[in-house]
Amino acid sequence: MPADIQRPSVNEAQNAETVTCLIDSQRVEARPHESIIEAALRVGIEIPGLCWHPDLSVAGSCRMCMVEIEGEQWPVSACSTSVVEGMRVETETPALVSHRRSLLQLLVDDTSFAAERNTCAKSGATTTAAAAAHENNAFDRLLDRYGVTATDHAIVEPKFELDSDPNPVINVDLNRCILCTRCVRACDEVQGRSVWGLADKGYETRLIAGADTTMLDARCESCGLCAAVCPTGATPLRILSSSLCHQL
Repeated sequence: MPADIQRPSVNEAQNAETVTCLIDSQRVEARPHESIIEAALRVGIEIPGLCWHPDLSVAGSCRMCMVEIEGEQWPVSACSTSVVEGMRVETETPALVSHRRSLLQLLVDDTSFAAERNTCAKSGATTTAAAAAHENNAFDRLLDRYGVTATDHAIVEPKFELDSDPNPVINVDLNRCILCTRCVRACDEVQGRSVWGLADKGYETRLIAGADTTMLDARCESCGLCAAVCPTGATPLRILSSSLCHQL
């Protein structure tokens, strides 16, 4: 336990209006039951997370936000672990960096990201739309942040049909989907439309609209929320769609 932080009794912790912890040696005043990832973000510490979104329920499935807590044997997910008084958290140790690189490597090799980037490169795509989609893409930014590129084992051809849904507003490119379920939760919890869901099992699991229909047939209102919360650009608005590079 750090000398400047003392762990209180159970009753004191339950009645406290704020809890104090250390995140990357920075003293943080957090609200009771606030998650580590939220508390860190408020003080400018960005813990990587692909399935987590501040406006959605916690899925805890991507494991990108794992952090180390003093006294704990194993890393824990920052999105589903609440801050407690006296907690000391490390978010970017060598072991955690290696863990995130391994996860990103698996994702980039097992989706068709490499194939899409290669197609864009061969076409010489330099459109503003394609550049904007890359710049605003959380997954691509993490690839750049951790220096991850596709290996020789990566999928080289798109696994799914490009632009697979006729929706006039949203482009669907399942080759970029990592099954984070942000769009599923956003459509269900925020919009109340429940357009998106998952089908099949294991390696064959895929994102579907309705009962494997088109988005419009599944009651989609083309609000664009799924595009807003998607971390990979699998459901971008057509005006900003990175898949435009395939048409050049």
